Amino acid sequence: MNEILIATPIIGAVILASTQMIKQVVRDNKWLPIVNVLVGIGIGVVYALTIVNGEVAVYAWAGAISGLGAGGFYDLQANIKGLNNQRKSTNLIEQGKGEQDAQGGE
Repeated sequence: MNEILIATPIIGAVILASTQMIKQVVRDNKWLPIVNVLVGIGIGVVYALTIVNGEVAVYAWAGAISGLGAGGFYDLQANIKGLNNQRKSTNLIEQGKGEQDAQGGE
């Protein structure tokens, strides 16, 4: 447990820096919390294999926790719901069962 507490702020700082780079490429910010968790797990695994030569699973969890913290854990559920709703509406439009309002609600 102490390993996670030590590694989390280090990995979190790296995730925040990588998120700033990702924001320049990814225009849809709804994906950022999910990307942060995945990047955090990846950084945690790399951290375990290269720096501390420790348990990979422990540092992968530390990376996931860091990714949740960096990406705003509170945004994760709302963004997943928003992406799911967007996917459903796109499917309805493609099937001809719905309309896309181009005027923003008029």
